Amino acid sequence: MDIKNLFFSYHAKEPFIAIDELKISEGKITTIIGPNGCGKSTLLALIAQQLTYTAGEIYIEQQNISRLSRKELAKKLAIVYQQNEAPEQYTIRDLVKVGRYPYRKGLNSLSADDLTAIDKAIELTGLVALQDQRLAELSGGQRQRAWIALALAQETQYLLLDEPTTYLDLHHQFEILDCIEKLNKNANMTIIMVLHDLNQAFQYSDEVIVMSKGKIIKSGQPTVTMSEELIKGIFGINVQIIEDIEKNKHILPLRK
Repeated sequence: MDIKNLFFSYHAKEPFIAIDELKISEGKITTIIGPNGCGKSTLLALIAQQLTYTAGEIYIEQQNISRLSRKELAKKLAIVYQQNEAPEQYTIRDLVKVGRYPYRKGLNSLSADDLTAIDKAIELTGLVALQDQRLAELSGGQRQRAWIALALAQETQYLLLDEPTTYLDLHHQFEILDCIEKLNKNANMTIIMVLHDLNQAFQYSDEVIVMSKGKIIKSGQPTVTMSEELIKGIFGINVQIIEDIEKNKHILPLRK
């Protein structure tokens, strides 16, 4: 994915997002990090064409996505928000079926290809045993996995996730992140997500994009990009980055 000269503003006075150039690697997990209000979720919404940018271009597979129809775009990328809504009486399987809308014509019944895609999405997210349960009966982590399954049923190369672990306890946060990591490895999906937890970004990302005030401050591999100095400059806190016996790096906030 290539982003060039991207500008967006909620108000006419000055741009909220101003990105000269950004390349997001295919087949990787890329996490966008930065303080509240820096433009992380807005950038994701611009990529998903949920917001209209003032200027600039976004290319997927050398196609300018602003020129694609809604159905054409839905075959290339899917997005899952931190909060999603659907009728509570829907089962997981009912919800995942919705992901096939880009391929259906009118009110035609599901094709064999549709059913295969639905079954695969449910299996990849570990929801086979729960697929007939209603959304109202699910835990927060199960419900989020169901929405990810819906996105997978779209059979896209790109999966966008806006703070997928928000409102979940630690167990369900790692359940979702493990699911995302599995999708990247097993389905070779390009995943772009927004996270607040820097340690989770360290652990689950191939690359990170650091944002501040609508601009890209730095991007690259987490171990190279995220330094104690950068974190203090962006978030205003002192931290210590330590390395464990398995060469994993962890960020420890220091008391003032």
